[in-house]
Amino acid sequence: MTGTEQRAGRLLTILVVATAWAGFLIGGSFLATPVKFMAPSLILPVALDVGRQTFHVFNRCEIALAVAMLLLVIWGLRSRIPIGLAAILMLLVVMQTLWMLPALDARVEAILKGGTPAPSPLHTAYIAVECAKLALLVAIARRHREENLAPRCSVRRQVAPQTSKLPLRTQGPLLQFRTFQIL
Repeated sequence: MTGTEQRAGRLLTILVVATAWAGFLIGGSFLATPVKFMAPSLILPVALDVGRQTFHVFNRCEIALAVAMLLLVIWGLRSRIPIGLAAILMLLVVMQTLWMLPALDARVEAILKGGTPAPSPLHTAYIAVECAKLALLVAIARRHREENLAPRCSVRRQVAPQTSKLPLRTQGPLLQFRTFQIL
């Protein structure tokens, strides 16, 4: 495998990880969580407990995805912008893990025990961090899609062999992609 093909493979892997993670984030945080609170048969304590468990499992998955993303970008690109985006993504996941989720868990525990915690902007901040992660994932995916899959091609013409009695003609353009040739 050539260096160009290896780089294309790494770029494609980064694209797949970023896109899959964005899909998980949209499905879990932006669809399933709000819909859960719209179900009339699901009482608030149960919905909160299910949400807490869901976010803990998802957070563990995000830790693995953030580490994988950062390593892939460092290994695959060695470029400042993608490494910076992946590092910010990692910091956001660490912030959620070490600060936001434990603070939200304390609020859920208080509600489950019958208490009413004081109003807090923590949920809004958590949603803002989820939006920031989604924006970073889209930026990473878009950058790698453009680098890896955009048709950067050169066009050249092939000439028919001169042994033919027909006049010289050119065949259709030959498109050369980074790792593929389409005749």
